[in-house]
Amino acid sequence: MSNSALVSYTQLSPNCNAPRNQKISKITIHHMAGSLTLPQFGALVARPSRQMSANYAIDKDGNIGLFCDEANRSWCSSSPWNDHRAVTIEVANDGGAPNWHVSDKSMAALLDLCTDICRRNGMAKLEYTGDKNGSLTMHCFYAATACPGPYLKSKFAEIAKTVTARLAGEQTSGGQTAQEQFVKIMVEKCQSRCQAAKLLPSLCIAQACLESAYGTSELAVQANNLFGIKQGSGWKGAVYSKATKEWDGSKYITITAPFRKYDTMVACVEDYIAKLTGMERYKNLVGCTDIATACKYIREDGWATSPTYTENLLKVVDKFNLTQYDATNTPVVPAEPDAPTKQIISIDPVELPNAAAMEFYKLAQKYGLDNDRYYHAKYVQ
Repeated sequence: MSNSALVSYTQLSPNCNAPRNQKISKITIHHMAGSLTLPQFGALVARPSRQMSANYAIDKDGNIGLFCDEANRSWCSSSPWNDHRAVTIEVANDGGAPNWHVSDKSMAALLDLCTDICRRNGMAKLEYTGDKNGSLTMHCFYAATACPGPYLKSKFAEIAKTVTARLAGEQTSGGQTAQEQFVKIMVEKCQSRCQAAKLLPSLCIAQACLESAYGTSELAVQANNLFGIKQGSGWKGAVYSKATKEWDGSKYITITAPFRKYDTMVACVEDYIAKLTGMERYKNLVGCTDIATACKYIREDGWATSPTYTENLLKVVDKFNLTQYDATNTPVVPAEPDAPTKQIISIDPVELPNAAAMEFYKLAQKYGLDNDRYYHAKYVQ
C-alpha cells in the first residue's frame, strides 16, 4: 500500500494502529478549525497525549503533508470502524467561525488528493450519500461535532461528483490528465538525479510511465516499484511477489516473480540510477545523449523482454516531449525528497543518523514503545 506522491512534507505521528485491519474504501474529510501550517499540525499529532492523528493534512496554501501512512489506521473520526476503512484528511481553514471557510488552493489540493487516493486504492468512484453508507464521510457522522464546518459540508456533493468525473476522465484540477500529472511528479524526482549521474532524464521518466502504467500498476501501488525491478541476488530489502508476463522469444508467458519493494518512489529512482551506473551491461547508457539510442540500448542490454520495448518508450517520450528535460540549459526541477532532510531521535540524549533513526522509530512503533517516556522522535525540515 502506497502513500500519495503529492505529499511535500512528512512527519509521522505515533498515534495510529499499524496496520489498518480493513481495505481502504472511504475518505473522511475534516477541518482543522484553524489555520495550522504542516509543521504545526505535525507537532500537534506528534504528542501521544493528544491521542489524534490524520493520514494527511492540507494547509491554506494547498500544500499536502503525510502524518500517518495509508497502510495504518489514523485516530481521527472518533470511530475505529470508520478510521480502519477511511483515509482521513485534515484541511486548514482560511476563515473562522461560523462558516470556517477553506481557500481555493486548499480545495484544489483536496480534489487532487482525493482523486489520487481513489485511483491508487481501486475506488472507481467517490460517493456522498449524506450518511455513513457513502465512501465520502464526515466526522460529524460519528461524533457530536460540527466538523468539518459549514463551508466544507456544503462542498461534499460537489467533491464527490468532481472526483468521480476525474476518475472516469482522469482530469486533475490544473487541467492536466492523470498521466500528465504523473510525468510532472517524475520530472521532480528524476531530472536532477539523472543529470548528476550522466543519464538521460527522459529515459528514466519514460520507463517509469511505461513500466508502472503512470503510477497505477499493482507493483507501483503496493511496492513503490516504478521500473519493474526484480529482486536479484544482491537485494537485501523487502520483496513483493506477483504474476508478470515475459516474452519467451515467440510468445508471452505468465510467471510469478519476486520484485524489489521500496519505502518511497525516490528510493526506487535512486536504486534505478544505481543499477544503470553500477552494472557493466548498462554502462553504455552513462553519457549517452541521444534518446533514440538510449531506448535501443536499454532493450538490447536486457532490461525488458518485449520486442517492441524501444518503440513503446519512444512513443511516451514523443507524447510528453520528455527530451526537454535532458538539456543541461533547461531549468532543473528541484528534487523533492520523500521524507524530511533530517530526523532526530534523542535517547538520554543521543542523536542518531537519519537512517538509524528511522529504523529505531519503526521498531519503536512496532513494539509499542511510549514516545515520550522511552525516546523522543521528530522530523526536522
